Amino acid sequence: MDEPQELELDLGRLPGKKERFALELASGKSGPDAARAAGYKEGAGLYVTVSRLLKDAKVMLRVQQLRAPIVERAGVTLETHLNRLAELGKRAEGKGQLSAAIRAEVARGQAAGLYQGAMRFEDLEALPDDELEKVAAGKTPATLRLMKGA
Repeated sequence: MDEPQELELDLGRLPGKKERFALELASGKSGPDAARAAGYKEGAGLYVTVSRLLKDAKVMLRVQQLRAPIVERAGVTLETHLNRLAELGKRAEGKGQLSAAIRAEVARGQAAGLYQGAMRFEDLEALPDDELEKVAAGKTPATLRLMKGA
């Protein structure tokens, strides 16, 4: 059986505002801030536009493409991220006070694009420490399930 091959997509630049949005998002701006910087109109429609752009596969692939060199230099991979979270979870159980470190690591993973379509950092910020430690241990607390369903 053939070995799976890694497929590398080179989208090149996106048209106009979409490219600027991708650049701004890749630099770490929030969706609404990236949209504003890209020239999308302010108002209630801005959030609809952001939602649409975040669901656009070409835009999100471009963001990943722009972030790839940074992520590579930082040594952030899904494997290292999960191993680090597991380590922090074990230490948190032992000491009971590493929730800030867990939040920082989750933010690091989020910045690397590891949570696309999974958890949002805002969801985790609202969790009490004991619930956050459950996330670090790989369990989804009831609070997070309710927040995601809401």
